[in-house]
Amino acid sequence: MQKNNTTIQRIFMQLAGSLHNLKKLFMPVYFFIYLIIFFGIFFLLARYFILRRKSPAIVLFMDAAKAENSGNYHEAITLYEKALSEVQKTRFHQNLKIKIIEKLKVLHTVKIYNNDQAFVRKNNSWIN
Repeated sequence: MQKNNTTIQRIFMQLAGSLHNLKKLFMPVYFFIYLIIFFGIFFLLARYFILRRKSPAIVLFMDAAKAENSGNYHEAITLYEKALSEVQKTRFHQNLKIKIIEKLKVLHTVKIYNNDQAFVRKNNSWIN
């Protein structure tokens, strides 16, 4: 009976030792996963704060809005198109992309309207 007890104890000790070795093997893997997650979150936050401040797309959008408000629709259209290409490069400002597309639609409509008005009526005359 004593021999049986020691055999069982020895088996449990070997099993516990192998589990401890297995735990030692897999702990560094968990640390690497945590490290990758930490660096991923850090990278995304840094990118968010850097691009949020003064990205070229935002600067071009502001310049285009100024040109649009001053009545330079052709310049505003080209600046909005440049801003749209910058937004598509970064793939970060989806709301800005939607706003630029809406502004471009409106400005193209205004441009067509102004061209039609200039063709039909010039200097309050109906002659072209």
